[in-house]
Amino acid sequence: MTLFVLSTLIYLEKRLLNLSAIYKQQALLSSALNWQSIAHFNMHFIYFAFFVFQLGNIQTTVDYFVQFEEAQTEQTDLLDLLVQKVSEERNVSISLPMQGVSGEIGIKEEILVDEVSKEHVKLTNSKRKKSQRVCEICGKIFARSDAMKIHMRTHTGERPYICEICGKSFIQSSALVIHMRTHTGEKPYICKICDKSFIYSSALVIHMKTHTGEKPYICKICDKSSIHLSALVIHMRTHTGERPYICEMCGKSFIQSSDLDRHRKIHTGERPYICEICDKSFIQSSDLQKHRKTHTGEISYICEICKKSFTYKSSLQRHKQKHLKET
Repeated sequence: MTLFVLSTLIYLEKRLLNLSAIYKQQALLSSALNWQSIAHFNMHFIYFAFFVFQLGNIQTTVDYFVQFEEAQTEQTDLLDLLVQKVSEERNVSISLPMQGVSGEIGIKEEILVDEVSKEHVKLTNSKRKKSQRVCEICGKIFARSDAMKIHMRTHTGERPYICEICGKSFIQSSALVIHMRTHTGEKPYICKICDKSFIYSSALVIHMKTHTGEKPYICKICDKSSIHLSALVIHMRTHTGERPYICEMCGKSFIQSSDLDRHRKIHTGERPYICEICDKSFIQSSDLQKHRKTHTGEISYICEICKKSFTYKSSLQRHKQKHLKET
């Protein structure tokens, strides 16, 4: 009897290993299985284990052992039919070699797992696509409806957030909050190296490159590098000849908007930069800075031929022409 019990327990352990694979298949194919059959199969197994450990009646144990074998075979046949059904419905060929201890019944579950996983991915992608919002104007895709709503304002021109101080309007509230710093003087982003502060975090990121020397934006034509992407875009126009900013008064065109702004002052007569010493006014601040040197006596440009000094670079260039004529 002892030998029989020991052999039976060893066999039971082996069966448990094979059953784990079958149960996994049952879980994957639960929608197609007959759960009454599964319950019947499981009860046979429970009764079998119970009688083995109780050892109440050897013959009864053997009877349930036989029933267990038949039930397992029946269950495996059911799974084979389901695999065939999946194969036919999906028009794929599925090979299920037998595996296990000493050639025992087992199902290579990876193939079915792969098939079920594919169906899960399709379902997940389908749900995701249904939840996505697509702009009917430009085709841009958004995961959230609130982001889609904000984006639509770029097409409709709606700018509901208005500054009470200057009247400037914005598409979203966060942009208005940042804009208000231009009025309050708040500059929360501070450089840890030179203590210079900025309104925008992006401005601080760009500023840090002046300390590191990083110039990541490189012209592919002349290899000139820039700290700012916008500077590279403007520089590229010197190669392409593009001058998109046009004066509506005289038709003169410019590479960048700031050049057009300065040019307009010629037509309007506006000279906002005034020397605090002599009250002379200038169109742009750089001209005022150069003018101040005439009062301070600061010498910036020296002729390398005769060592004569000049306040303005343009004066030095004119002076050099005289040397060229002499030679």
